[in-house]
Amino acid sequence: MNLAEDLELYHDPGDEYTDVTDIEDVSRVVRKIRAIRTEQEVVKRTYAAEIAHLQGIRDRRLKELEEREHNTLAFYQPLIEQVLPRYIPEGKKSVELPHGTLGWRQKPRSLKVTDDQALLRWAKDALPGAVEVVEKVNKVEVSKHYRECGEVPQGCEEVPERDEFFVRTDP
Repeated sequence: MNLAEDLELYHDPGDEYTDVTDIEDVSRVVRKIRAIRTEQEVVKRTYAAEIAHLQGIRDRRLKELEEREHNTLAFYQPLIEQVLPRYIPEGKKSVELPHGTLGWRQKPRSLKVTDDQALLRWAKDALPGAVEVVEKVNKVEVSKHYRECGEVPQGCEEVPERDEFFVRTDP
């Protein structure tokens, strides 16, 4: 294969000029490349906008479904909790059904942050390792400190140990 045949592999069939013999030809090729790059940017921006639009649709739909699940559980949970204990085998806390498992599980006591700024002030003094550079409290560290010491930091309240209802659906 010679140079002309090699170059033919990269030739745009829509391009009527094939020779590059002077600076005008070079300029034409550069203009063509700039046009291709401009079109690439247009394609990137167009699809980025379409993707953002679709992500917005997805996010709204997921939020609707999460609210629907929450409302369904809020309505049915008290009714289920009245019936379910009759069907849970003795010594068990859950029952398996064809579409999932329902029951109660023991949740350990934990912290619920009620005032981020108060927690941050407390952590700066009492647990500086839990303060992140972005001036945000590392709540994992605070929870670890709470579990080890039992201290309820400012900006938090203790959530008592409790049975928490759950629904796990099968795939």
